[in-house]
Amino acid sequence: MKLRSALMLFLFFLLTALALVAQQDRGSFTGTVLDPSGSAVPNVKVTITNTNTNQTSEVTTNEAGQYRVPNLPIGLYKIAFAANGFKSVVRDGLRLSVTDVLRIDAMLEVGATSESVTVTGEVPILQTETPEVGTLMTTRQVIDLPLGFGGGRYAENFAYKLTPGVSGNNWTSRINGAPAFSKEVVLDGASATIYIGGHLGESSPSMEAIEEFKVQTSGMSAEFARTAGGVFNFVLKSGTNQYHGSAMGQIHNEWMDANSFANNYFGRPKRLDRRHNYAFSGGGPVGIPKLWTGKDKWFFYSAYERYKEAYGGGGSPTVTLPVPEWYDGNMSRYLTTQRIGADALGRDVIRGAIYDPSTTRTVNGRMVKDVFANNMIPVSRISPISRRLADIMKKHYLPSIKDADGQFALLNNAFFPVSNQAGFTQDQFSVKSDYILTSNQRLNGSFVFVDRPRNLLDQGGVWDFNDPFGGPLSRARLQHVASHYIRMAHSWTMSPSLLNNLQLGFNRQLNPSTSRHVGEPGGQILGINGIAQGSNYPEITGLGGDRIGFPTLGYQANDVLAGTAYQLTNTMSWIRGTHSFKFGFDYRFNGLNARNNAGPGQFNFGAAVTGLPDFNQTGHGFASMLLGEVTSASVPTDTPVGSQFQMYAFFFQDDWKITPKLTLNLGLRWDYQPQGTEKYDRLSNFNPSLIDPLYNVPGAIEFAGQGQGRNGRRTFYPNRKDNFSPRIGLAWQPTAKTGVRAGYGIFYSGRVPNGWSGVPWGWKEGYKVVNTVNAPSTPGLSAFNWANGYRGVVTPGRLDPSMGTYLWGPVAWDPDGGRVGYSQQWNINIQREVMGAMVLDIGYVGTKSTGLPANDLAFLTQMPVGALALGDMLGQGITSQSQIPAAAAALGARYPFGNTGQWMTIGQALQPFPQIPNWSRLYAWNAPLGFSTYHALQVQFNKRYSNGIQWMANWTWSKAIDNINNAFGDTWGSNPQPTDYNNLRLEKAVSDIYQPHFVKVGVTWDMPFGRGRKLGSSMNRFMDFVVGGWTLQFIGNYQSGQPLGFGATGNPNFNSPNRAMIMNPNGDPLTVNFDRSKFDMSAISRPGTTGHKYINTALVVDPVTLGNNRYLRGNAARRYAQLRDFARYSDDGSLQKNFRPVEGLRVQFRAEFLNMFNRHRFSSINTSTNSPLYGQITGVSDDRRQIQFGIRADF
Repeated sequence: MKLRSALMLFLFFLLTALALVAQQDRGSFTGTVLDPSGSAVPNVKVTITNTNTNQTSEVTTNEAGQYRVPNLPIGLYKIAFAANGFKSVVRDGLRLSVTDVLRIDAMLEVGATSESVTVTGEVPILQTETPEVGTLMTTRQVIDLPLGFGGGRYAENFAYKLTPGVSGNNWTSRINGAPAFSKEVVLDGASATIYIGGHLGESSPSMEAIEEFKVQTSGMSAEFARTAGGVFNFVLKSGTNQYHGSAMGQIHNEWMDANSFANNYFGRPKRLDRRHNYAFSGGGPVGIPKLWTGKDKWFFYSAYERYKEAYGGGGSPTVTLPVPEWYDGNMSRYLTTQRIGADALGRDVIRGAIYDPSTTRTVNGRMVKDVFANNMIPVSRISPISRRLADIMKKHYLPSIKDADGQFALLNNAFFPVSNQAGFTQDQFSVKSDYILTSNQRLNGSFVFVDRPRNLLDQGGVWDFNDPFGGPLSRARLQHVASHYIRMAHSWTMSPSLLNNLQLGFNRQLNPSTSRHVGEPGGQILGINGIAQGSNYPEITGLGGDRIGFPTLGYQANDVLAGTAYQLTNTMSWIRGTHSFKFGFDYRFNGLNARNNAGPGQFNFGAAVTGLPDFNQTGHGFASMLLGEVTSASVPTDTPVGSQFQMYAFFFQDDWKITPKLTLNLGLRWDYQPQGTEKYDRLSNFNPSLIDPLYNVPGAIEFAGQGQGRNGRRTFYPNRKDNFSPRIGLAWQPTAKTGVRAGYGIFYSGRVPNGWSGVPWGWKEGYKVVNTVNAPSTPGLSAFNWANGYRGVVTPGRLDPSMGTYLWGPVAWDPDGGRVGYSQQWNINIQREVMGAMVLDIGYVGTKSTGLPANDLAFLTQMPVGALALGDMLGQGITSQSQIPAAAAALGARYPFGNTGQWMTIGQALQPFPQIPNWSRLYAWNAPLGFSTYHALQVQFNKRYSNGIQWMANWTWSKAIDNINNAFGDTWGSNPQPTDYNNLRLEKAVSDIYQPHFVKVGVTWDMPFGRGRKLGSSMNRFMDFVVGGWTLQFIGNYQSGQPLGFGATGNPNFNSPNRAMIMNPNGDPLTVNFDRSKFDMSAISRPGTTGHKYINTALVVDPVTLGNNRYLRGNAARRYAQLRDFARYSDDGSLQKNFRPVEGLRVQFRAEFLNMFNRHRFSSINTSTNSPLYGQITGVSDDRRQIQFGIRADF
């Protein structure tokens, strides 16, 4: 184990021994004691004993015969009731789970106290004390139900498979319609969030270490915070007085699987898919042989798990590579016959034309160029560096898919690995310690370490399947995540009615990301002077154009992130009469430090250099690359940054037992979450009210911090301190078999870095050293030719408020950024016990989130919508105010650069801050513009284990509407960008997770054959070995398809992608009747394939096709409920054989069948109206039956 991990483990044990702080326990018992007449019995001694550790708690009933014991560790309990004149009553076998408030009533019989009545049985099946809605997953369910272990085993995956209202995966999970990255995760009583909200997937403990976990989706008490959706609540296993543990192993190999649909069609073999997983766990009393047993005093439980995988092979052709003739300058197939306008000389402009940048000149204020005849670039004009790049490409990255005419397809002509991970190893280690100080004080703590180096392909790019890392220009990276969690807890029962809990949580994660080609002499091989010659290949971007674009080549990352989080919480519980009070303080800190070590550089090409600036359907970045004409370039420099977020909170909760059948739950929480700061106040902000000192126009940069040129504050706008969160709920049991629960609460979402140190922390304008060659201010011109080497200018950081210093848009902090987003959640549930072990729960659940961070929805430089009517005039260049046409001047166009003669477009002159180039995005930060709404009928029919069978079944009928997909903080296009920032009502649409119907089923059936079972209980050992001990497990998910939206050509507002034009006045269906029998996999990349048509393309068109008006803005919504992809069906099963060779030992062999019916689903429906494949189905899901085998032993 690494030195850092060993030191943290030592610190954990040291702090445990010193008993500095403590953890909040997670379950409570309550109830009423009555005599035979039904009258309450006061002063009854209630003794609650943890049967695993013999720890006891004693209370007495109040005048109403009621008792309550809060904050008990989860586990098995017995409760003894004793009072003078009555027989003692003992309830045994009571399982207390996380956040449970179990009602255990007692009826005392008249007699001597020495007489005892013992009742052994399950806990009540109805939830009658709190309004909370949630799903509990026990140890047996987590261990036994079938679960694919690709990428490792994660208990939270069961939440997505079995909990109503929960969707997604362990990266983008969503609860009751709330955006991704907005939930909370709790591990052993403390928040597990480090720097990405609600994310545990890369640092999850071993499943062997988990005692249980609960998904809380609504109705939580005031203790819970920083969530817009719900809570994933995990509890680690504790040791007991008996040594117990487990060992397991699983294996998967592609020879056991079905082949993919695409591989079967093309006659390709199965792709490499090797996985194996093993784990060990154990615990018990901490003792010294012959000196101290440790029983009833000190306990531990530890677990270790290792997972390893190797993947290979590609699925459908999703990558586009240059066809061989393009490397020789022959781009004739890119040229069309469509006329899209005329240039300043009156010559026809043809879509797809390649222009010669050496012929650039200005005519009547407009740039003109001459075309290369028939789109043929002379070989003599190709740069020698580009020739060397072409040699590498032709050796490693040639297309493989051909059209019907035998030529290589221009689009989707190559494959990329199906798996995001080319290789992966994960180690998970945990240990938990519990120490009984005295009869009323308890210490516990836990330590979790997860180490996961993996090769990732998530950056896309190109791939050579003959190279384990994809060839020299791939974007494969090594991500080596190492996570640490430390939990400390101290519980003190100060009196039978007063308890205190103090807890500390510490989280730490290192996340370096390094190109797999670091150290390869890319700069030397290509012959690019002026960059590092031996560090890597540079990144080559911008190789796109109209309809056809190629991936980025190369990857220069050599970065490291370090996230740290602390939590300190103290909670006091006070039982007073019929009230159970809980009040406390909660402090949290989340920080992220980031370094970006220097790489060889990035060279950006663009279509504008070989096109006309007024026509973005001309030119191509690949042609610009062949000529060596670079649009912009940079070499990274390192300026470390550190973001910091804090939270201070106080909360109060009162669970008021109004009657034995009615409980009112009242809570109030105050959260203060100031805006994030940077460790050394290296923050800047575009302030629209400041005057630019260079251009004397509104809009300039201000800087945070103390000192000359700074604003004297750590941020730019005030923080809000009015974040009060009321919680109200009730639980009513009108009859013995009926329960009613209802709740309402406000939950403020968490302020954490929620990104990878991008905007604004990675922006650092004014503070960072820059080594760049900026793009010319005049679009369509080249910055330099790379044959002449890189000639970047190193510029030190300086606090200059003028926009003239920053060609790329700075960060604009939202003036309302002090506002914290919040979620209103409500529910009403009716439960009915059916036939003893079954419960029917019918619930209405709603969520409305407001003011969520939505940086993509804010933009300060949009020109007036009416300006789009000016058409091609918007692209016309000007160099003075006098050149602005009257029609543009009437709309407010202005030239901000005085007599400098600096070139700009009329479109830029129409923007509110014309000093910012229209190609330079003005990033927003802390923009509280996001919302979501969710309404659902959630019906659950669950059966607790009895008679060998257990199941969980639920159906959700819901509707979800939002204007964002997630609450991710980095402004890297994580959410769709509006077409009109001044009318955000247009962004309201059905959510991407709006799947009206979702059915989830999980079943466990111990087959009734063999010894100790219903059939064959007396059979001999041999027969029992053959037919006894079999168990069937099943998980099924059946869901509606997800809604789709449309894409279109261009960005008419110069800031966001266009949307399609809906031409559907009669409301006709957007889809056509798709005939599966006519699907031809060989034509998957062939435009105009009738049998692949899914969308009625006549109803939704690209606006540019309507009168050749490339500034016409589409009217389509983000998504349409009536346009969906195909429904998803998933059936996973397992067959298990259990043996008990000796008492206390269970051995299990298991076979698991994932997608057991080998279902396939048509996918990749092309909704880009400007694509040759628009309206067609272009892929088939890679879902295929997978089989895995395992063995485990539990003792």
